[in-house]
Amino acid sequence: MIHPIKYIHKKYSLKTWLLLALLPAVSCSKLIEIDPPINSISTTQVFQNDAKANAALAALYGEMINTETENTFVFGGLTLLGGLLADECFPSAGTGDLLNSPFYLNKVLPRSDRLSAIWNDAYRYIYIANSLIEGVEGSASPHLSDTTRRQVVGEAKFVRAWVHFNLANLFGPVPLVLTTDVTKTRYLSRAGMPQVYAQLEADLKDAWNLLQPDYHFSGGARIRPNRDAAAALLARVYLYQGRWAEAEAEAGKVIGNAAYVLEPLTKTFRETSRETLWSLKRNVAGQNIDYLMDAFNFSPKYRFSIMPPDAHMLWYDKDMFEMISAELGMLVPMFQLSPELTGAFEPDDRRKTVWMDSIPRPEAAPYNGKTTYFSAKYNSTFTLVEPADLGQCMIRLAEVYLIRAEARAQQGTNLSGAAADLDAIRERAGLEHTTASSKPALLDAILRERRVELFAEWGHRWFDLKRAGKAADMAALYPDKQPWSDSKLLLPIPAAELETAPSLYQNPGY
Repeated sequence: MIHPIKYIHKKYSLKTWLLLALLPAVSCSKLIEIDPPINSISTTQVFQNDAKANAALAALYGEMINTETENTFVFGGLTLLGGLLADECFPSAGTGDLLNSPFYLNKVLPRSDRLSAIWNDAYRYIYIANSLIEGVEGSASPHLSDTTRRQVVGEAKFVRAWVHFNLANLFGPVPLVLTTDVTKTRYLSRAGMPQVYAQLEADLKDAWNLLQPDYHFSGGARIRPNRDAAAALLARVYLYQGRWAEAEAEAGKVIGNAAYVLEPLTKTFRETSRETLWSLKRNVAGQNIDYLMDAFNFSPKYRFSIMPPDAHMLWYDKDMFEMISAELGMLVPMFQLSPELTGAFEPDDRRKTVWMDSIPRPEAAPYNGKTTYFSAKYNSTFTLVEPADLGQCMIRLAEVYLIRAEARAQQGTNLSGAAADLDAIRERAGLEHTTASSKPALLDAILRERRVELFAEWGHRWFDLKRAGKAADMAALYPDKQPWSDSKLLLPIPAAELETAPSLYQNPGY
């Protein structure tokens, strides 16, 4: 393995990516009509008109969501690893899952293949985003409209910020890659967190100024970010820095837009949800993986709750259960939700019955009738209810409400407003209004609400535990996660990167 920045330049040169951008089989290919691929192409040719520039942008989203590889950075990996690092889920295979169990045990080694793959995926997306920015800015074609120039650069900067944000919250200081020029990136060291956040802020402010206020550019589908998505992510960036007033202001821009509503729980994660600010749409035509990884990871292929009664013996009969469930993912999900998470829901919380599902186990030992819970936010191809969900929600309105609630509570000057934002989420879940009224009580209530609202989404719980200083308390409840040290708050830099990039350095404790 080699350093990701050099690796990307070697394996995915700008010319290669621009060629790929013209291929019609990309996840967002329906947005535009593009020419068939040709044998050779220059940067000028790719960015000579709106259709081809949009095709290049589609290639970025295709790389993120339309992969055939399981659990890449976007396609399942970030949500899964974040859930394992925290207290959301655990592998049904236990320590037999050699790729993933080290994340649950907080015993990740620098030579982890999963770790290296996540790192390389992220920097590949960043490299493509940089190639788009440079390609548009370097094109003098009169056929490339100013509207398309602004949209492509705005979206590329938005994606670059989203990826850098998640990298930094997994690994700590990371190389800030802002160019495709290998002579500038080869010897990059790790940027400090203040520098990373300053770049995130700059990219997202640029994105907000460049992007459109609605979704007309994507035919009304929310599969590409607009300026409200940029404002929502910027609100999160401010929240993580403790810049409460700015977080509140950015969140308010989004909440004040009537285009976004808190949908009923049954519609929240559907492709047409008006709660979504940004999503990615998977195109499964000609692919072997015709589902979202979040469905595959967290739901069994056959769900007890929707199977006909005469099939229930599969779960109740010990011999049949053992025979079929030996292939994980059939009757038992690959990753189960933790008892601590399922126990965190209030008794009347409808999210536990709509966004979760459960399966019984045989009464005979060693199962003893124990119920297994799993996330049902997304449907797989085997639900027998409706087609698989192929729209992956990346940012949604509920998080923005919780950002503003926390920002208001932290400032302490509008506690009633913080409670009102919190109650908007609780009302949708069928719960009574919060009884919290003091700043400490509200902050505790908001953290609890984030846990049950955002579970199995993008590592939110792991990031929340870290920034709230509660990761050690969480780990103390799990003998499997011991011994604990604060060095576990950051993942190790992949060993292969350190070996080929002397400017990098390892995180403490590894």
